[in-house]
Amino acid sequence: MWAAFFQNIFFLAAKAARRAGGKWGAVTGQAITGLVLSAGASGFLVWMAVSWYGMEMKDVTGVWLFLWLTASAFFLMQSALFNWLGIPAVAILVLLLFFSLPILNLAPEFMPQATQEWLYSWTPFRYVASGLRNLMYFGGEHGMGLPYTVLWSIAGVSLAVVLASGLRKEPKSEVAAAPAHVQ
Repeated sequence: MWAAFFQNIFFLAAKAARRAGGKWGAVTGQAITGLVLSAGASGFLVWMAVSWYGMEMKDVTGVWLFLWLTASAFFLMQSALFNWLGIPAVAILVLLLFFSLPILNLAPEFMPQATQEWLYSWTPFRYVASGLRNLMYFGGEHGMGLPYTVLWSIAGVSLAVVLASGLRKEPKSEVAAAPAHVQ
């Protein structure tokens, strides 16, 4: 819930900065701020799990870095969608969350075949769930190549799309709505 709240604030702030003329700086600042906040939120989650709840993790730093990569990838993906589509991107993100999160609590072996083929096979959250399971409970030595590859790919492509949104021209409706600068 808080991630969506901050994502909307970033979107509105970047939109206002683009109107003021600093498109490239606004988009770059949005990406950097998101990466810093995801590092802090990931560190806080790991610290809370270890200190408040007494969880024992074999590699606390590895879990923190994986959570940071995960949060960064999905933040950048959401930013890319918001920067290019605007508010209609919420529909895509709601569908992604609505269909993805409930199936992650089940082992794939317990899912019906249709659920495995139509939902579980395409959701990017499955790589996060399997990676965290592997890091927290199984030491994380084996089987982490695919989750890292998928998350780095999502983060890299999304960052490129976010930065490319700083180069695009504003639609005429938004340019007309922008206030004129007084010289």
